[in-house]
Amino acid sequence: MLAKLRQCPSMFATTPDGLSVMAKLSDSAEELAMYVAATDGRCYHSLFGETELNEVKVQLNREAGWSQFFDIVRNAFNNSCVTTLVPSEDFIYVLCYTPDCKSVKEAVCFTVKKTNEDVLPLIVKGLVDVDHLYTHPKERERELIRLVEEVEQARIEAEQLDNEVRVLEESQLWQKEYDAVNMRRIAEYRKSLAELASNTEPQVHGDAQFKDISGLELCANQACVCRRKRSHLSFESVKCKDYDKELLRLIKSRWITTEAMRANTPPNSVIIPYTQSELQERLGKLTDPKHKIVWDALDSLDEWSYNVFDVQVAMAGNHFSSLAYQENGGSLLVTMYALLMKYQFLHKFNVDEHVALNWLCRVEDGYHCNPYHNSMHAADVVHITHYILSKGGLVERCKLSDIQVFAALFAAAIHDYGHPGVNNNFHISIQTYDAVLYNDRSVLENTHVSSVFKFMENPQYDILIGFPEEQRREIRDTVIEMVLATDMSLHTKYLNEFKCRLRERPPFTSRRDQNLALSMALKMADISNCGRSLDVYLNWSAKVSDEFFMQGDRERCLGLPCSPFMDRMNPTRAQGQSSFMNYVFLPFYETMAEFLPNMHFAVKQGEACRAYWET
Repeated sequence: MLAKLRQCPSMFATTPDGLSVMAKLSDSAEELAMYVAATDGRCYHSLFGETELNEVKVQLNREAGWSQFFDIVRNAFNNSCVTTLVPSEDFIYVLCYTPDCKSVKEAVCFTVKKTNEDVLPLIVKGLVDVDHLYTHPKERERELIRLVEEVEQARIEAEQLDNEVRVLEESQLWQKEYDAVNMRRIAEYRKSLAELASNTEPQVHGDAQFKDISGLELCANQACVCRRKRSHLSFESVKCKDYDKELLRLIKSRWITTEAMRANTPPNSVIIPYTQSELQERLGKLTDPKHKIVWDALDSLDEWSYNVFDVQVAMAGNHFSSLAYQENGGSLLVTMYALLMKYQFLHKFNVDEHVALNWLCRVEDGYHCNPYHNSMHAADVVHITHYILSKGGLVERCKLSDIQVFAALFAAAIHDYGHPGVNNNFHISIQTYDAVLYNDRSVLENTHVSSVFKFMENPQYDILIGFPEEQRREIRDTVIEMVLATDMSLHTKYLNEFKCRLRERPPFTSRRDQNLALSMALKMADISNCGRSLDVYLNWSAKVSDEFFMQGDRERCLGLPCSPFMDRMNPTRAQGQSSFMNYVFLPFYETMAEFLPNMHFAVKQGEACRAYWET
């Protein structure tokens, strides 16, 4: 019915007894509005919805369709076949009939209610509007185009709001699971604190606490130097996660076999790889779905399409609440271990595998269960850093050494270690301990690096313990420089510095230029989700929004204004993502594509992701 009704134009007629009649689509576009004005001032007006029009239509016959009904009404007005029957006190009857009407089944009668409202001005205005439409068709056409555009824009905004609602609903479900995980962790911490309190005994008594300890400090410093030179350690006291040794054996055997390497060496102190024949036999009998998914995922380790979501789900069951409890490790353990094996770094630098696994597990465990800044993000950044170094062409462009590649992957793995889920501005606003400690300068980035090197003072976690002092210093300097560069408040500074060097066309093989290029590579990897496939990108952008909203909630609780794009009461995910794409990601990646032409495809992919928010 509505389709046929909306095809009807505004219709006007003057009855034989001088009454003016207008029938038109109502303002709601859901009803037929009929107006009657008599010369003596009497006025009538009624709205006919589908129910009321059905009652009129049955006057034709029960089988009559809407096309026939509206044709009769339209022809009646066009051919002056509209008349009124004798009105009652409250109604007037408007009869519409065909010019050659021979029976009542070719006419319809509308019952129109009396009204105190003067409808004559409405009828006159309707006539003027119709006349204007016919005399100024272009103007009306432009107005129609404008209205169509407004409707389309409203539809897009409605879809975006629907997406925001979906994200918020998913975030609410995730938050409930996250709260449950946090309650478990709080209970465990309280239990541990109680056990520590009951087991702790004073270590000094009386005047002994004032004893000169300078000699002890000297011994400690000497021990610190000595422990870096040791290559064989006792690990009985180390409590590490119970990683899946069979899975690690499969991963290791993908790149290293016992035929190629001696089994009883520090790099093989935990996992003995299969021989080639053993590996093929084992793969033929692979029944554990987790092992199968991870093995298949590693097929694309050298590709841009490598998906840490798939690895995380296989390892821990999901990619949100599982990040708090990864009993057998997660995507960071798998990805970083695989790359250590692929580059054969343990063998090249004679790194004890037990130390390497202790370090890697400690790094993964040090990431909190934030929606975005978690160990899965670290795994993603590690992988993209590897891609930029290899297929992206950075190793070849800058003539990087194995030590520098190792340092780059090290920096990628730890670049957000211990991230609390709030940004630097939050720390600075409330003057947290870390903000005061680092003088409001790159608060988080300094914390990430220093925390890792602090726990590495324990030789059981010191992956660099076997390196010569000069190499150790080189790795540390490179890691610090790379991680500090990820402070987005310094993004313009780094980008301008890089553009300046790019214009000078240096070979980029000096130590200074190499470190600058490595820093830019880590920055690329850190925001690379904007240049991924649309499904991966949308997953990451939803996680960013979740974490932003959580910071906004904290700010609101502290009486602070919500930071831009962080107010869940006013969600602006589309605007935030579009702005980041236009002003940060695309200009940055376009510059880097000049330096590394193999990365130009990521610019195209970023443009495709941006288009999602603009359509």
